[in-house]
Amino acid sequence: MTKQQAAKQAPMPELPAKQQADMGEIMRSLKPIPTVESGRFGLAQHARNIFHYHAMAKSEIADYLVPAFWVPVAAKLSPLCRIEIVEETGQWIAEALVRSVGAEGVDLVLLSYVKIGGVSAIGSKAERQDGMRISYGGQFKRWGVFRDDQELISNLPTEQAAISWLETSNHGRATA
Repeated sequence: MTKQQAAKQAPMPELPAKQQADMGEIMRSLKPIPTVESGRFGLAQHARNIFHYHAMAKSEIADYLVPAFWVPVAAKLSPLCRIEIVEETGQWIAEALVRSVGAEGVDLVLLSYVKIGGVSAIGSKAERQDGMRISYGGQFKRWGVFRDDQELISNLPTEQAAISWLETSNHGRATA
């Protein structure tokens, strides 16, 4: 006879009546352990969509929490979809959850909001002594060259391209 078989045949010690009553009460108070239903479990990418919106430069997050703003794209959204909202110059980023969709617009819940302070190249000189400035204007304007508040050129692919343009054009040189 193996040890397991012997253990099964050995009589269980009897608990005193009080402990048996306590044990019975404990067993009745236990809730059944829930199990995962396979139909309720799956990849998140099949359950909802994550959208991305490029917010206009110098806009505020409050502008995008108005339900009527989203009316043109409401048909693409459903409850529990998420929308990443990024200000195009990189000043801030937010994430919102769609609570409901209707004819009046889309009701959003703001999940997160972070002020970033803009996108710039590491070690770049934003302001030069001659009043010229190279800056990033977002995904659509990309890199550009400015004199004071006047845009001289934009949509350059890199900061280096903006520097090269400034060095080869006569806009960066003083005329006599």
